[in-house]
Amino acid sequence: MIGHMRVDGQFQISLERGGMRSATALPLTARDVAQLALAAAVRNVGMTQLLTEVVTTAIKKGMIEEILREPSPDPAPQAVPESP
Repeated sequence: MIGHMRVDGQFQISLERGGMRSATALPLTARDVAQLALAAAVRNVGMTQLLTEVVTTAIKKGMIEEILREPSPDPAPQAVPESP
């Protein structure tokens, strides 16, 4: 089970497996939350469903450690579309 909750102004991801539960704070800024809310609205899903899909995909692609690490003070690199 994957879920999220907002605690003291921050989002946490809660993972439950085999009766064991762990929670990890997500390093999201207000801008990140706004972008996620917009993406959820465009897809016509709630934030929980969107975050579940994002985390599930990140786990499958081996990217979860990168997502959960502390944010860097440097700006994130921007994606560049591939040319056809």
